[in-house]
Amino acid sequence: MLSLPFLRRPAHGLRATLAAIAAAGALSATGASAAPITYAGHLANGVTSIGSVDADTGPWDGAAGWQFWTFDAKLFDQVSITVERLDGALDPVIGVWFGQEADTSAYFDMSSDSLASTWMGLGDDELAAFVPGAGGDARVQFTSLFTGRFVVAVADHALTPGGTSSMDYRITMAVPEPSTYMQLAAGLLLMGGLAWTRAKRR
Repeated sequence: MLSLPFLRRPAHGLRATLAAIAAAGALSATGASAAPITYAGHLANGVTSIGSVDADTGPWDGAAGWQFWTFDAKLFDQVSITVERLDGALDPVIGVWFGQEADTSAYFDMSSDSLASTWMGLGDDELAAFVPGAGGDARVQFTSLFTGRFVVAVADHALTPGGTSSMDYRITMAVPEPSTYMQLAAGLLLMGGLAWTRAKRR
């Protein structure tokens, strides 16, 4: 069979060129929304903080408009992050990751891993709205599989009618204290002991 490799070169070259153009376009699009991350604060267990976010910053529209917070948790901590609107035009949505990024271009959306951090959950409409408005307030609850620094991003759900800039919300991070776990364990042991005693009497 006659082989004509020179006829295949243009197609291969075209594929390589198209791939290079696509890669350049992706880098350009990422660079366009890139901004250094400034954290609004560090969340302490059980302490409520106040933040603000612009309208239509959206969980899937890029991270440049999100407001970021950090918090620390340990392995197997039961973490709960709650965001309640203080402005009726805000429809809050939140994402949580383990690990920090330096730039907003590292985040793809609020429902996936970023370049170097692990996605822990997304919250949207889990709670009744604290102030009447579109949708509900947001909560993320998860069992930590890591020890270290976590990041929370807060945004306004896209296309919220009447949204403005600097819409306020309150955010709370809560992890049950070890005493709570001890009480729970003691209660489970007591229930187990009672069940065992009843079974033995039969």
